[in-house]
Amino acid sequence: ADGYLQLAQKIADEQHFFHWELDFPEVWCDEAGDIRLNGGFDAIVGNPPWDKIKLNEREFYSNYNPTIWNYQGTARKQLMAQLNADPNILSAWGNYQRTLSASLALLFEGSLYEHQIAIVDGERTGGDPDMFKFFTERAFQLLREGGRAGIIVPHGIQSTMGCTALRHLLLDGCNLQILCRLDNERRIFSGVFHGQKFDLLVFAKGGPTKKVEAAFFSWEKAEVINNLRSHPRYVQIEAQVWRELSSELYTFVELHTYREVELVSQIYATYPRLDKQLEDTWNIVDFTREMDMTNDSHLFRDGERLQLFGATKLQGRRWKTPSASWFDLQEGRYIKSERVVNSKGQLYFPHELDAKRVKHYHRGYLLRNEADNRQALPILEDETYNPLYEGRMVHQFDHAAKAYVSGSGRSAKWRELSFDEKEIVPHYFVAQRDYPHYDFRAGFCGVTGIGNERSLLTAIIPPNSPCGNSVPTVNISPYDPKAHFLWVALTNSFIADWLLRLTISNNINFFILNSLVLPRPKVESPEARLLIQATVNLTCITLEFADLWLAVTGKEWNENSGVRNLYDRAQLRAEIDARVAYLYGLSELDFAYILSTFPLLDRGQPALPGESKSFITRDIALLALFTLRGKTSPDDIVSFFAAAGVDIRHQTGAIVDLRKRVHVAQQEFGAIAYQPSGHERGEDEIDIAGEEQDESDFEDEE
Repeated sequence: ADGYLQLAQKIADEQHFFHWELDFPEVWCDEAGDIRLNGGFDAIVGNPPWDKIKLNEREFYSNYNPTIWNYQGTARKQLMAQLNADPNILSAWGNYQRTLSASLALLFEGSLYEHQIAIVDGERTGGDPDMFKFFTERAFQLLREGGRAGIIVPHGIQSTMGCTALRHLLLDGCNLQILCRLDNERRIFSGVFHGQKFDLLVFAKGGPTKKVEAAFFSWEKAEVINNLRSHPRYVQIEAQVWRELSSELYTFVELHTYREVELVSQIYATYPRLDKQLEDTWNIVDFTREMDMTNDSHLFRDGERLQLFGATKLQGRRWKTPSASWFDLQEGRYIKSERVVNSKGQLYFPHELDAKRVKHYHRGYLLRNEADNRQALPILEDETYNPLYEGRMVHQFDHAAKAYVSGSGRSAKWRELSFDEKEIVPHYFVAQRDYPHYDFRAGFCGVTGIGNERSLLTAIIPPNSPCGNSVPTVNISPYDPKAHFLWVALTNSFIADWLLRLTISNNINFFILNSLVLPRPKVESPEARLLIQATVNLTCITLEFADLWLAVTGKEWNENSGVRNLYDRAQLRAEIDARVAYLYGLSELDFAYILSTFPLLDRGQPALPGESKSFITRDIALLALFTLRGKTSPDDIVSFFAAAGVDIRHQTGAIVDLRKRVHVAQQEFGAIAYQPSGHERGEDEIDIAGEEQDESDFEDEE
């Protein structure tokens, strides 16, 4: 027994065990030592750690080689294998894995926490366990009935699937009194990524919540909370609104004004969520991660390696490897070889892995000097290698937004492509036999943020180009390319983007997209046809879309097909936004309000006289809605926006007539609407890191 006690004490010392009741007995017991009926703290204030409790290879091995953060996929696994040659590092890795496994077993199986997992649609909510979630529930446990807690937590608590049970606790088991969202753009926390968003929560034990005092800030200093109730962003939200908008997930939808509360309630009451199956129209079956950038990295080859093995370029940035006879004639430079891969994407020699654990076989050619290199990846003979899509390649109505230049992982460099030079230029290529055939389908960049100009970036993905997990694709039933075009038009609209931005953080999770409400006109309807035709003209500007152009338009594709002129593209996009606003049944004032919530548009465009920045996209989209409805556009946009609840006096110059603003901005100053600025805040941190995220990150962002 003494041995067990000594071992327990040793583990307790190593893990810094802490017992609240033993360290603060007076909080739970009276002077006689009897348990208090309402024991617990009157108040708890804290900033708990925000750390995922999961194996993190890069974080662990960076203690021994910090450059591992610059490696991706197979290259990273090769470096890990080299480090594990040191028995001390290998032993430390084993201890790290065992300690983490034991900690998770205690947290989830030790009956300590009851509000970490919820059942939604008969399934347990996913997501990685995170320290802040356990600390939040622990704060609830430690309070007396009526006691209050004030804590700082990541913004993800508002909407991620993994926080569903906590949101139920906060709304139904507590009185959630204050929810205040801030970001770190003003460097409130030094050393923390500037785009990080976080929430200040104040809740009392005992519920349910009836009304929440809320404010959702951007680019504000910490002092803004000193006068919270007098700030224009302050709003009181009936908790029942959140319950009704998201009856299972209890998403804390960000509603900034009372106008938004009314507008969102109206939209959600009128239109169906994407996950609702309708009759006589198209439906979203699911969203698909076609390839995982980590676990499937053994399938990826770069152009330089393919060229080294005699591959020749085909039209459309594809590669064709030579036949087996060509390899055999190269005077012993190449050898036939084989590698096997387990379920985690780790490479082995065939004799090292039991057949039951083999997920994939690689049989092909290596350089002769690679024969003893376990991590060397064979090249298939007589095979076509097709482009692999990554997040940076996709933007709104743009399947070739950026071209790969050099580097890997966080150090990868990409170049923006103009519409006169569009082509698919990927980092990696995948053998055609290693993935199922993919037809034309809609896809979107899964890594985003409400701090970007636009959050939802969707485009049509060409066939035979698989997508990495940062570009999920859409499965629509019944399959019809026109339905995919329609989905792209709807989801690239300002209204869909605005609705999505109420709930997202840094990733677009499938459950968030499923909760998005969209009008779903039949593809044959007049409204849908116009949206589809506009999207076809914006999309089909490269050879990959020749067949689709013919199928939809009935005309042969040529290099002049589609719309490349930036002014013409802007006009088409404005008309799409106006038609989508019409489908949603929004008034011009509603649309103006929504447009005002995108402050980062047009940063690279010339401004009108007396104005600090351009508003060409806002103005042309609003003008398009007036034109669509045959109404006279405002001759004083300051007064018009004031009627929408938006004060634009200090940002508007002398030209206030809407139609004149658009004419002068385009004709005299050369402003072009709908142009990405090319310097998204946090682009390096978000987009590049996004290619490295695990598949689970797109199920449950934290």
